[in-house]
Amino acid sequence: MSPAPRLVAGLWCHEVLDALPDYLSGELPADTRALAEAHLRGCEWCTAFGGSYAGLVRQLRDGLGPAEDVPDAVGARLDALLDSD
Repeated sequence: MSPAPRLVAGLWCHEVLDALPDYLSGELPADTRALAEAHLRGCEWCTAFGGSYAGLVRQLRDGLGPAEDVPDAVGARLDALLDSD
């Protein structure tokens, strides 16, 4: 369970968590990345969650192999499912 949302370094916890996929893939703009890193330095909960999330992503990438090995039809179905929220 997460603690009450906190505003640290100009970002709320949910903003940092929403940015984690782009942060980990290196696609987060430099200014937003700097704010996210400042938030993580000041928020223990986001740091712990972000570390766990990053570890899970790393395990999935290592276990699943390169994305280019996924058939196009499967990739399209996964993209549609991820975009459906």
